[in-house]
Amino acid sequence: VEKGKVYVEALTQDGTKIKNAKLVVVDKAGKKLLEGMTDAEGKFNFDPPVKDEMTIVMVIDDGHKAEFKLNVEDFIEN
Repeated sequence: VEKGKVYVEALTQDGTKIKNAKLVVVDKAGKKLLEGMTDAEGKFNFDPPVKDEMTIVMVIDDGHKAEFKLNVEDFIEN
């Protein structure tokens, strides 16, 4: 999170960029806030609809998924 915007970069363990992966952002109750796809560089950026706890879930075509949780503290600017 930088200046209120969330920047996601999807990479495999060996550093390969994961393009066209579906991303779903859900709030702490599991309600979908937004969704999108990574670009050719494996990136997806968004303005969060709330500055509260949320989870970014990446789903790849072959059934693999990864999750990353953001906390309220992540949105506090220094």
